[in-house]
Amino acid sequence: MFVTKKSSNTETEKKNKKNLWESLRELVEIKSENRQWKTRNFDESKFSEVVLIVKGERFHVSKLYLASHSAYFEALFMGNFEEAKKSEIELNDIDPKSFQHFIESIHGETEVKDETLNELLHLSDFFDSKAVFRRCEEFLLSNSRLSSEEKFRVAVRYKMSNLIEKCMCEMKTNDDIRRGVLSIVDDSASPVWKMLLIKSLSFERI
Repeated sequence: MFVTKKSSNTETEKKNKKNLWESLRELVEIKSENRQWKTRNFDESKFSEVVLIVKGERFHVSKLYLASHSAYFEALFMGNFEEAKKSEIELNDIDPKSFQHFIESIHGETEVKDETLNELLHLSDFFDSKAVFRRCEEFLLSNSRLSSEEKFRVAVRYKMSNLIEKCMCEMKTNDDIRRGVLSIVDDSASPVWKMLLIKSLSFERI
């Protein structure tokens, strides 16, 4: 009986150690993953007045700073909404990684990349942030590696006049026009269609 009990205890200890190592490994993996998609941790409460909660992720932010870079947050924090008095506010239907990149961009902590462009544009439109929108347009005008058709599609969708003009100037043939048309086929109401038609007719006269 004594030998059996000792053997049983040993097996239990092994299982406990295994579970402990697995828990530690998962914790390390989570921290490593966080480091990969976070340039800055918004976990400092010293200089923040509110915590924004996005699917469990907590962002300690300054109301005044965020309001000065987003009309949405200006209305939320400075208007007559109930949230203006809360110390914690939950934001629904927002991806935490995308919001992390958006907040980092507002604070100038990260550069716009092709990989984060769509989410930044979506959130800059949703939160009405001209600062982030402007950074995205500047990136598309100078550093993006997206194809001309993809840039044109984004420009038309978000009404980026400078980028639309640049893309139009780079269309040198009717084939370029055709590719441009295909890239914005879902934006049939856009006034850019008239510009494309005029551009195409100009080639016919040459």
